[in-house]
Amino acid sequence: MPRRTPQGHGQLDLFALLEATAPTSPALPDPTSETVVEPPAPALTALATAQAKVLRPARTTPASVSPARIAEDVEAAWHAHHGGSDIVIPLSVVAALALVSQDDPRGPDMAAEFLTLEPDDLLQVLRDIWSIAWIIHPYLIGTIALPLHSWLHDDQRPHPQLARAVHAVTHAAINAGQFALTGHPDPALRRDADLLGAMLTQMRTNSARRPLGAFYSSASHADLMAQMMLGDSADVEPGCWYYEPAAGTGSLLRALALRLSVLGHSPANFGWSMSEIQPIPAACAAVNAVVWGLGANVLVYVGDTLAASDAHERALRQRAEALADFADLTSWAGRIALIHHTDAVMSGDIAA
Repeated sequence: MPRRTPQGHGQLDLFALLEATAPTSPALPDPTSETVVEPPAPALTALATAQAKVLRPARTTPASVSPARIAEDVEAAWHAHHGGSDIVIPLSVVAALALVSQDDPRGPDMAAEFLTLEPDDLLQVLRDIWSIAWIIHPYLIGTIALPLHSWLHDDQRPHPQLARAVHAVTHAAINAGQFALTGHPDPALRRDADLLGAMLTQMRTNSARRPLGAFYSSASHADLMAQMMLGDSADVEPGCWYYEPAAGTGSLLRALALRLSVLGHSPANFGWSMSEIQPIPAACAAVNAVVWGLGANVLVYVGDTLAASDAHERALRQRAEALADFADLTSWAGRIALIHHTDAVMSGDIAA
């Protein structure tokens, strides 16, 4: 429950992602107090009526497109092409697709370009997407979401069968309408759904979810809870933090961000702190934070909140360390690039 406090991959213009603003250190103050909000559990007979009153931004997504349908089609494609039991790979593909958007509606159709890629070219494009996203978001993508994309950076070349399965998953997700959910350049219109939550629920069997307690809130329930918590009042102060101690893929915070945007606020002006005991859902939550435009003030703690009462502080330290490591890495990369440039000039390969 949230707690509130005051044809070749070169054709794809992936590097447009680099126009995004690099994250900065958290600009919001540390929380000094907490108010736990426990909305009443409505009777099932009243749920539909209450949900009908939830305000939402104008929808542009076709009614035929749903996270559940995309997840079902992806799972079917993965198993039909003998992808194996590792659900991280299809999750990784869908997450990577969620990180790109059709910024120029008059430009080349992004979906059509993906669908023309051969399996090996597609794998390289997926690597490029994750690498660029890591440069922009070294903490969320490079650290928290690492379990989703580490397989792509393995030195071993993926087996052709795996490449074909990834290719099939990509086609299934796009043909089912993923870009209608996640490809809009406006993050306010990407907050309508938790596609990765639906994917994780679909890919894990009930018997696998039960011992983990991995049953995630539906979008309608999350939206209703956000409405109950924030109401219709515009009396919400930017700068406060929202906590979710059992975050899953972040669906409840998605609903709060959606509600804040309806009330006229930018979610980037708030703080978002999530805790999740399992690394894969936490990785999905980190990607979702980027897709939903939650801003620079996002923390994710991977671990047992009951065993770590200072989860927020631990996440702050991990974020600071990740950003410091990234600064060191980019500094060394700059030095190496300068040395190579100097060598090229001295050897006459390029002009000074």
